[in-house]
Amino acid sequence: MSNQNKISNLNLQIERLNNDKKELQSELKNKENLLASVRRDLREMKTKNENLHKTIHDDELKFMKMSNDLDETRKEKNLIGLQMVRRNDEIVVLRDKLNNTQTALDQGQTQYNQRVEDIRLLKMEITNLQTERDCLTRAIRSTADMREEIIRLQRSLNQERIKVRSLTEDAKTPTGVHRWRILKGEDPNRYQLLEKVQMLQRRNLKQEIQKEKLQQKLEESHRVCDTLK
Repeated sequence: MSNQNKISNLNLQIERLNNDKKELQSELKNKENLLASVRRDLREMKTKNENLHKTIHDDELKFMKMSNDLDETRKEKNLIGLQMVRRNDEIVVLRDKLNNTQTALDQGQTQYNQRVEDIRLLKMEITNLQTERDCLTRAIRSTADMREEIIRLQRSLNQERIKVRSLTEDAKTPTGVHRWRILKGEDPNRYQLLEKVQMLQRRNLKQEIQKEKLQQKLEESHRVCDTLK
């Protein structure tokens, strides 16, 4: 083979090698670009992963906080439930006390109204008794006049008794059992005088008894009225 052919072959080999070099350089460039892209993607993924880890950590912290808050809320709920049970028990007790107090108040009001009515009736009775007492007092005042009349009549009676002695023996006769009838027939004035004295004495005694009973009744009414006040 001639040198010229060798040179041509070498040039062809060099050209092929240059082409292969270019292809390799191009492929290398592509590989470098791909590697750079992969590195970028890796950095982005790493960043995303870090962000994701941070988000997960933050979420875990939030979850722990929410869990703690939930536990506190449950504790508060249980505490509020216990307080509500206690409040309900207190309300039941207070309602019972209120009902008992209302019942006692109603009974007290009824008793008070009854006492007011009793006092009103007692006041009416006292007024009636006072009126009766005033009437009796006036009657007793007139009794003083009757007493004077009795004294006067007794004096007259004593004078008449002297005259009656003479008739004593006649009173021992079979008709003596009707002594007053004989005396009445013989001396109407003396008989009427005796009857009048006896009538005034009975009236005086009756008024004294009525006065005593009225005074006792009046004192008892005042005592009851003072007790009810």
